Amino acid sequence: MFRPDIEATLKLLALTILIDKLVLQEEIEAFMDSAPALNRVSCSTVKISAPRLLYWFELNRDDIAQMTKLDRAEFQRQFRQLICEASAFPDQFLIFKLMNKISMSDGRIHVSERALSKYAQVELSQVA
Repeated sequence: MFRPDIEATLKLLALTILIDKLVLQEEIEAFMDSAPALNRVSCSTVKISAPRLLYWFELNRDDIAQMTKLDRAEFQRQFRQLICEASAFPDQFLIFKLMNKISMSDGRIHVSERALSKYAQVELSQVA
């Protein structure tokens, strides 16, 4: 549906929703609300809209949720692959900003969401 760097970015954002194994309405709304910011920097030929993001999430959520069930080594391998693909996204800071927005959308940041965000920052800084 989208370029590989946008797909990887969306997977990181969706993983932020799914990492604590709770899918909350506020997190889905924050994910959908990220459409304008993603559109501004992505230079994508496919317009990123809130309905398109919701559709994308529903299509991909089961595959992404499988990552939360992996052993540590396999999770790290797949996560690093996502980071490598997302490193081509024009604004990595926006990725962290949106991950944090999703994490905080329900009024609290789960420990797994915080760990995921820090892990993403470390991994992306090593790739860049």
